[in-house]
Amino acid sequence: MTDFNGYDRRTFLRRGAMGAGAFWALSLSPFMARRAHGAAIASPYGAISPKLDETTGLALLKLPDGFRYQSFSWTGDMMADDVRCPNLHDGMAVVDAQGNSGHLILVRNHEGGSGGPYASKPSITYADDGAGGTTNLVFDVRHGRWTKDWSSLAGTIRNCAGGVTPWGTWISGEETFGPSHGWSFEVGPQSGDPRPIVDMGRFSHEAMMVDPATGYVYETEDATPSGFYKFIPNVPGRCTKAVSSSCSG
Repeated sequence: MTDFNGYDRRTFLRRGAMGAGAFWALSLSPFMARRAHGAAIASPYGAISPKLDETTGLALLKLPDGFRYQSFSWTGDMMADDVRCPNLHDGMAVVDAQGNSGHLILVRNHEGGSGGPYASKPSITYADDGAGGTTNLVFDVRHGRWTKDWSSLAGTIRNCAGGVTPWGTWISGEETFGPSHGWSFEVGPQSGDPRPIVDMGRFSHEAMMVDPATGYVYETEDATPSGFYKFIPNVPGRCTKAVSSSCSG
């Protein structure tokens, strides 16, 4: 079944899964996701042991033999746009594959709390009291290396999770219900829109997923008590452009 811009359901789901593990490059695939259980799950690829990070030479992760990884864009590192990388790296996903170049663009959340924005860029800054936001990164698949990172959204609070859209963007949710915060924001391959997506609700956002067949958006909440929400846009595939109650793009 096809959906917006020719993406099918399988492609959409695969792109979301790529983002879950895109912080490091693996030499084997697919990498089995760990489920949230108290007991450890045995790896189908064999025993794990410390493996050296190809960037720092430090043993940062334990992996099965045959797997490799490289760290990139640490807190405080200077990014390509002369902005220091913010802290508290969190949810992320690949939003764009740049044609035949072999370059993937990934959007990464930063779960900073209240405080001054990490970047002084009005074009991507929502408010002056949020230290969270997002950064974008480029991974060169052909050469197996990270090449670039830059600021893409600032002035938000506790950007924890979110989700990929079928039209190639990332919806970053504020995991808070603090004054003037608790919104979702859309971030594209190059930059984010600092205008909150009002119609998707103001609450302590966690993950979200768009049904590519209908355009319906399903949202989870991280609070006590919590809710599960279905957002039906007036125009499927254009709801995330809304900044008013019309949601018509």
